[in-house]
This record gives sequence, structure tokens and C-alpha cells, in this order.
Amino acid sequence: MEPIGFRASDGQARHEDPFQDYIGLESITGTSEYSNFEPNNSSDSFFPENDNDDDSPKMDSKQAKVILVLKRFVKFIGPGLMVSVSYMDPGNFSSSISSAQFQYKLLFSLIVSNMMAGFMQILASKLGICTGQDLAANCRQHLPKYVNFVIYIFAELAVAATDMAEIIGTAIAFNILFGLPLLGGVMLTTLDVLFVLLAYRPNGPLVVVQIFEAAVGCLVLGTVVCFIVELVNVSPTTNWGSVFRGFLPSKEVFTNTKGLYLTAALLGSNLMPHSLYLGSGVVQARMKAFDIKRGLYTPPMAKQKKKNLLCNTIEGDSQDVRYIPSMEAINGTMSYIISEMVISLITVALFVNSSILIVAGTALSQPMDDDGDGDLENADLFTLHYLLSSQLSKAAGTVFALALLCSGLCGGTVVTIASQQIMEGHVRISMHPALKRIITRIIAITPCIAVVTTQGREGLSKVLNATQVVLSLLLPFISAPLVYLTCKKSIMRVLISGTEPTQEAEENIAMDYVSSRNNSAIDLLSDSENAMTSDRSLRSHEVRDLEDSSQLDDTTDLPKYKDMSNNIVTAVAGVIVWLVISLMNFWLLISMAMGKDTFLQSLSFMQLASLFVLLGSAMAVDLDISSHSSIQAATALIADGLMDYYWGYKYGGTIGMFTNPYYWWEAGGAWGSMIDYWYFLQNDTFEETIKEALLYQTGDNWDYIPLNQSTTEGNDDQAFWGIAAIQAAERNFTNPASDQPQWLYLAQAVFNTMAWRWDTEHCAGGLRWQIFQWNSGYDYKNTVSNAGLFHIGARLARFTANDTYVDWAEKIYDWLLGVEFITEGDTYNFAYDGGSINDNCSSVVKYQWSYNAGMMLSGCAYLYNYTEDDIWRERTLKFLNGLVVFTPNSAQDDVYVLQETACVGSDSCNNDQRSFRAYLIRFMGLTALMVPETQDTINKYIQQSAQAAAQSCSGGTDGHTCGLNWTHSGWDGYYGLGEQMCALEAIQNVLIYDRPAPYTSSNGGSSTGDGAAGSESTQLTDQPLKLDRGDTAGAAIITVLIGVSIIALACWLLVPIDPRSRATVMNCAYILACTNFCVLVSSGSLLTYIQDPTMDAAQRPVMILYLLFDRDSTTFSVGDSLAHLLCSSSTLRWWNSDEYMSESNLVDANSALTAVVNAGGMMAVAVLMDHGILSSLG
Repeated sequence: MEPIGFRASDGQARHEDPFQDYIGLESITGTSEYSNFEPNNSSDSFFPENDNDDDSPKMDSKQAKVILVLKRFVKFIGPGLMVSVSYMDPGNFSSSISSAQFQYKLLFSLIVSNMMAGFMQILASKLGICTGQDLAANCRQHLPKYVNFVIYIFAELAVAATDMAEIIGTAIAFNILFGLPLLGGVMLTTLDVLFVLLAYRPNGPLVVVQIFEAAVGCLVLGTVVCFIVELVNVSPTTNWGSVFRGFLPSKEVFTNTKGLYLTAALLGSNLMPHSLYLGSGVVQARMKAFDIKRGLYTPPMAKQKKKNLLCNTIEGDSQDVRYIPSMEAINGTMSYIISEMVISLITVALFVNSSILIVAGTALSQPMDDDGDGDLENADLFTLHYLLSSQLSKAAGTVFALALLCSGLCGGTVVTIASQQIMEGHVRISMHPALKRIITRIIAITPCIAVVTTQGREGLSKVLNATQVVLSLLLPFISAPLVYLTCKKSIMRVLISGTEPTQEAEENIAMDYVSSRNNSAIDLLSDSENAMTSDRSLRSHEVRDLEDSSQLDDTTDLPKYKDMSNNIVTAVAGVIVWLVISLMNFWLLISMAMGKDTFLQSLSFMQLASLFVLLGSAMAVDLDISSHSSIQAATALIADGLMDYYWGYKYGGTIGMFTNPYYWWEAGGAWGSMIDYWYFLQNDTFEETIKEALLYQTGDNWDYIPLNQSTTEGNDDQAFWGIAAIQAAERNFTNPASDQPQWLYLAQAVFNTMAWRWDTEHCAGGLRWQIFQWNSGYDYKNTVSNAGLFHIGARLARFTANDTYVDWAEKIYDWLLGVEFITEGDTYNFAYDGGSINDNCSSVVKYQWSYNAGMMLSGCAYLYNYTEDDIWRERTLKFLNGLVVFTPNSAQDDVYVLQETACVGSDSCNNDQRSFRAYLIRFMGLTALMVPETQDTINKYIQQSAQAAAQSCSGGTDGHTCGLNWTHSGWDGYYGLGEQMCALEAIQNVLIYDRPAPYTSSNGGSSTGDGAAGSESTQLTDQPLKLDRGDTAGAAIITVLIGVSIIALACWLLVPIDPRSRATVMNCAYILACTNFCVLVSSGSLLTYIQDPTMDAAQRPVMILYLLFDRDSTTFSVGDSLAHLLCSSSTLRWWNSDEYMSESNLVDANSALTAVVNAGGMMAVAVLMDHGILSSLG
């Protein structure tokens, strides 16, 4: 190609190296021949290569030429690093860790996925370079409106999913490094908006863009350095021969369904949709600077915008501000930009991802993980940190967490840039990056907060994996336009001479010259309708003609274009890559639907019922109820599945607790099931775990009110742990050490503390549902709380032969009957849900839950067994008859399979309700032993339910996960702790007659107790805290100040303020932020002197927040609530209700966290004001 020439001021054309004054070649080659050109003194320098220019300075040596090229290349470093961030975010960490199941064999898949991703990134860069617009703007300009809008929606979903991954990774890093609760880490990730606000100026000077790129590059470098350190650490235990073989294709991977599935996941995590937008947008800054310096482009002073409340809509297309790169800029920058992109992806992205997989493959090859079971299939970020810390050194674990933190922070930063490009390009809406970041972060952070508060660590890990699958599923829809656009000649042509004609002129030019030019490198316009839009009718710079224009008529300014679209090889390769991506994602979707993706199942993103039916009974647990060995094998599988949910096995988990979303009360119920498993199957696998859990959760007063439940526990919650304790006593479960409370003692302490709360003020007696008035349900009295006390009393009466418990049991039963929470008929007795104290328990909620019926049934049976009073026998039989409501078809079809009929028919059973049948079946087994005449009926229930439950245990990746609906043919797609408990109880209770009946203190029971247990405990009060006038007055002042602040902020937003006044307000805002920080930090030292002695410091904020938003609360005013809220230094204490942190450092850490969050929030508001964001909203 002939070199590009410029017309000099004298009108004579001469060949120039257009980049000479950029790079200062005089320093290398001597004097410059371009003295007539006035150099631009800007510091924005670029080094496009022009080797074909005959008049360019000659290099003295190859070495000098290499140096020159390297110097040019260095100044192009930046865009590739920005894009490479997308390839090493926390989602990649998670996918690579999952891929370590095959140790190093998926390294080949990793390379292939990076090659495909790199190819798509080259296309994205090429699109941005040749059109001067990013992918979003090209979609808006060249695709139908509805197609563009659909792609925009997908792109925004991809941004939200990506942002969630960054949030989760950063929160996990904060948790590991600083011990912050996960929810606290999630909240702190919002502060990175300040960095974006202060540093990112996409339309500012190039030097500012380069500084921003350098800051992101530092984080990238930090991640790379961390993994270099990790590779050094694992090197002694790594089989490097296996590592190198992993880079070669492996038959094991491609013939294994799981291997293909993980390959698809790797592709989804490596090539992210937002990276295509980012790659097509970040390449333009250097080209634009080049054209500005050469006088080929004049940046507009301001965009035409239509102001709205939160954003600006760019009117029309505003083509006067559109940048169209010159051919000179494209020739001079494309090779450098693409080379820098490829090198960055190889040296940074591929290295980091390979390092993660190698480190994980080495660490996870060890036999034990953080939950102690050696099952590494579900390993996550916490698992890898645990293994690195325990097997190598704590420093190795810390370095890994630092790498995770760096990747999360830089990933969160670049996704903001892509998000802004997507909005401005697709829908022509311009929004300040900070405001866009806030909106995006709110959308992403909301589900993270919901998950971490309900499911904790496991929930976050599942969401992290789920985001990668979502991104993978969205990728085909966003990559398809990229392939299409880069193959379109009318879009990818670049003007190289002449001026661009109007549409009318184009038609004439095309007719006159279409047959006169046959050069394949330069395409004349042939389609006046589609090939050229009015967007190209205006250019902000003048493009000079080629020197060699003798073939054209001097009077005709014929435009010449160079076709930059994909050639046939590139086009075919692009289509193939897109097809592979789509097919892999289709495979991912099918795998997901077939239950091969456990994290998506647990989040219920999609449950394809038809496929579940096909899988239904294919791998059901094999059960023969007449064979002890068959029952033993079946219950072993189910018990293992139940214990998979045990949080105490997990790194950082709480002993005795099961993973979120399973509440504390359900843990007590689960340990009761495991005690029966230990007893009936005589299997001591989990014996020590059960004992440790039951003792750990007793609390300081040994009454099952531990600190982690001291503000949320209900009477029914405490009852289920008390039932587990009396069950341990009756089964002669291994007794605790002599210096620890015994099982009987614990059961008696629970009974006594619950009986102390008997409330005669409302409804003439009974227990409230909740213990604490700030909990929802405090004004409700329910059957389960009272039936729990009745049940424990009946069993204590039989075990201890103490008639006082009988008296209490009769008192409770009579009260339940009196308020009609239970009803007696000629044949049936029923138990209902409860009623509100607001109408004196007169309006009974008629829901019937199986565990209520089971408690009443077995309580009556125990009392009959002990007292031999026939009234209890009659009541037992009637409650047994009443179980017909839980087997709707029993009367007609002799079917006795138990169902939770109140919710299963409507498919509305929550996590609690899905475990209710477990307690009913356990209590039915006890009833059969206490009242032998019930055995025939109870045997039908238990045996039929056991067989149905075994058929339902055919799901999940293990093939024996249990379902909810036992009348369903096979697994119904549901699973969880409740489902495992129900199936376990149904099958193991087939053996109730093979083992001795529950022991008592007179026939072999070894557990000891104390009738006064619990009476020495500090009784919890449900009365409100006492506030003096000073508290009220101070709260009133605070309330007024807050009200004034709100009014002042409203005025600030709505009323114009002159710059001098604004500066004054800004100073006040900064002072307020610092003051707020100091006050919150110092409040920790004052807490000891001002907190109420009857209330733990951790209880106060939860209570106050509840009262503040409780419409029915009349005890506390808003002012009183604020007064006590100020007295607490641990507002965030409730985040740690499951003991994410040790109690010794909990208050201090949360005080600091509260201070940082509040001060950071104030600083954010101040900075937003300083940049005119908030004031412009009005």
C-alpha cells in the first residue's frame, strides 16, 4: 500500500511520517526533516508504525528498531489490562476451583476457552477501532430497534450478574482477611463507587484515562504477584509432569459428562458479555488522541442533552459529536492495540486462571477439606483458603485472599465502565458514572444481602457459581451481533480519500464508478439504501486524498474506502466460535435441568418438571422393609445426605447449626432424628458430632438459650432442643462428662424456663409464640409452643415419676382445649395452629400441621403409659384417628402415606414445613410403644410412608437425594434438610420394635438431672427497657436534628445555591462525616456505662429496629428508639447471630464496621455533592 500523504500548506503533497512528532525520533535518528510541522506539546504520545514509508528515518540497527517498537508498544499498554480483568474476577476463581475436581486435566479446556475468548475480543477491538463506536452504539445504529432493545436488556442482566460476582468475591475476601461478617463485607463493597467517581473520566484528557488504567493495572499486578507466590508455595507438592500433560487433550475429560459440563462453565466464566463491550470501547481513547493531535478531529465542547431527574438523554444521534477514526489512526494503532490485547490476555488472564486451577488442583488433591468429609466436589473459595492455610501456611491462605480481594475490586471498577457504555450506546442515555454505579450496585447487592442473611456462606458460594452460569447463558445473544457487525462491509469500511458524500451524491457516484474500479482492497459504495446512513454524512475532521489519484477525474471528489470487514477465514472462524459457545451453553442448560448443577438446584433458578419425572424412579433408594440390612443401607445414605447440611463441618461454621436457610429450631429437630438413627441402627458414625452439637448450643445457663439466639428465639424453638435432650436421656445416649450438664438436666431446665413464661394475662394462660416482644409473633399464642411444653412434661413425668409434670401437662391440655386450639370429638381430635392475644385467642387459625398433631398424640400416649388413666388412652386414639387429615386418600384406598396437606397440594411448603412430618413419624413411633393397641394403625402409616419416602430418594447428583411429595412417582425436584429428615424418620422407625422402649430412671436410664434446673438462670424479661426523661429529651433533640437535616437536604436538591454557599455546605458535610466517625468509634468505650444491665448489648439494635418499624408497637416512641439506638455500639451485631466471629472480638469489630460504613456513607454523599451530582438532580 502506498504511504499516506498530507497536503502541505503550499498545496504540494509530500510524504510524511504522521507520527514523527509523537515519538521524538530525533533522539534516535538525529535531526528531523519535519521542521515545518508545528508539534503539539501534549503529553499524549503514540507510536503507530509506518514501516512502508520510504521517507521515514532509517534505523541504525535492528536493536534500535526493536527499542523503537517497544517504546511505541509501552504507551499502548492499558486497554488489554482493563479487558483482562474480566477474565480473572471471583467468578473465574470459583469455576477454576470447581474444575480442580479433575486436578489439572481441564487446563486444556482452559486454554481453548481463552483462545476463543481472545478471538472474540479481537473482533470487539476491531469493531471499536474501525467504526469509532463501541458494540452497544453499533447495535443501536445498525440493528432493528426491538433487537437492539432485547440485547440491551440481556447486557444489563449480564452487568448485574457480573457485579454480583465481584461483590461476593470481595465480601468473602473481607471475611477471610479481616473477619468481617459476610453481610458487612457485602455492604462495604459499595464504597468502590467513590473510586470510580473520582478517577474515571472517559471523555477527559488521555493522561487521566491512563492514570485510571494504571490504578486498575496495579490491582491486576497485585493479583498476578499473589498467584506467583502461591505457585511457589505449592510447587514442592505439585506434580509438574501432570500439570504439563493437563495442557494436552484428555480423553477422560471429553468422555465424562462432568468434564464437558465444567468445560462449558470455564468458557462462561472466561468470556464475559461485558468484556466485549469493554473491549470495543476502551480502544478508542488513543485513536481519538492521535486524530486530535494531528488536527483530524475536533472534540465537541458539549453534548446536546435533554436533562432529566437522574440522567440525560442525548437528543437525536448528535452526529456532530460522533468520533469517526481516520485511516491514519487505524493504520497506526490497530496492530499495537490488538497486540497489547492479546499479550495481556495471555500473560495476565491465562496465567491467573491457570494458576488458580493448578493451586486448587494441588490443594484439593489432599484427602480432607474444610468440612472434614473429604468430598471436594462442592469445594468453594473458603475451602481453598482453608486448605492453603492448613496444608501450606497461614501466609498462603492470606495471599490467596489478597488475590481474591484485588480481583474483586478491579472487576467491580471495570464493570462500571462497561455498564456506562451499554446504557449510552444502546439507548442513548447518558448518566454520571457514579450514579449509574450506585444503581447497578443496588440492583446487584440486594439479592446478595438477601442470600447472605438467609443462607450465609453456602448461599453466597452458590450465587457466585450461579452468576457464571447466567453469564454463560447470555453470552450467545450478545456475541452474535459482534460477529454479524464485523462481517458487514457497509459497517466496517473506512474512508481513505475524498470526502464522504451525501446520500443523493452516493447514488450518482455509485452509478458512474461501480464498473471502473475493481480493486479488492477498496470498495465503492453500491447500496445507497443500507450501506451508508446519514451518520456518515457529517464528519468532524477533513480526510485528505491519496497522493495517487490520477485515475480519477480532477473535478470529482470520489470517496475511497478500505474494506476492514472479516475476510472469509475470519468470518467462518467467528461463526464456528459462536456456534461452539451456543452449543456449550445449550449443553449447560440441559445439564442444569437434569440436576447436574447442584448450586442452581438449591437456588431454584429452574426446575424442569418433565425432566425430573424422567429421572424420577431411575435410581431410587433400594428398600426392603423386612430386611434389616436393606434398612441399614438406605438410612446410611439418607443420614449422610442429612449431615451434608451440617454447618459445623464447614470452615467458619457454627457447631450445632445447619446451613442457611435452616433455622436454629430445626437443628434441634434434626439432632433428635440423628439420635434415633444412632439408636435404631446402632451406628456410631455421628455420635461425637451429635453430643458436641447438643452441648455447644445449651447456652451459658444450660437452658438452650445460647447467645446466638438471645434476641430471636421463640418458645417453640427452645422446645425442640428440649425434646432432643429428653430423647437423649430416654435412649441412654452417651452421657456428657461429669462437669457438664446431663441430658435429663437440660430437658428439665428447658421445661422450667418455659413454664416460667406461662402468661395468664392474655387468653387466661398459655405460652406466647415468641419470647421477646420485638419479634414478629409476640402477640400470637400457638399450639406448637404449648404442645411442646405439654410433650416434654409428659415425657419427664414418665422418666422421673414426678407427678408435678403430670399436673402441668393436664393444665396445658385443658387450656389448649379451652381456647379451642385443639378440639375433641366422638372419634377424632384435631390440633390447629393458634390465635392472637389481640382478640383473646378467640379467632383460631384452623391450619393443621402434622407436628402439632404428633406432639399431642405422643404426649397423651406418654401420660397414659405413666398414669394408666383411661382418659389419656381415649385421647391418644382420637388423635391417632385425626391423622386422617394427613393421608387424604386413606379412607377410600387404604393409603397411609403421610403428606403435609396444608401446603404440599398448593406447592407452598416453606423450609420449616417441609420437616414437620419427621416429628410426626418420630412421635408416632413412640406412641406405638407407649400404647400397644395403636401399633396396627401406626405400622401402616410408617411402613407405607417408608416405602414412598425411599422412592422419592432418587434425585440430586448423588442419585439418592430425597424429595418432598411422597405420592409423586420418584423424586419431585425438592430437596433439603427437611426432606432428608422426613425420609430418615420414616425408614428408621420401621425398626421401633427391634430396640428397647424408651428408658426411665427406674428401668435403666442413666441420665441424671435436677428438678430445679433452670430456676437459677437469669430469667429473660419480655418487658420493655425503662427509659428516663433524659433519654426521651435527648431522643427528641436527635429527632429534630434529623428532621432539620432532611429538610435541608431537600432544599439543597431543589433550590439553586451559589458556588460560595455550596463550598460552605461541602465543608460542613466533610466535618459531619469525620464527627460521625469519631462518635461511633468512641461509643464502644462508653457502652459499658450506658447499656441496660438486663439486656445484652447485641440485643438492643435488633429490638430497636423492630420497634421502629412495627406499626403495632405503642410502648416505644420513635424518639426513645433512636435514643437507645445511639447507646449501642454494635448495630450490626445481628449479622453475626450464627457466630461468624468469636465472641471476644465481636463487639469491637462491629463497632469499627459500623463507624466505617456510616462515615463512608457520609463521605460518599459529600463527594457526590462536591461533584454536583446530587445538586443537579433537582
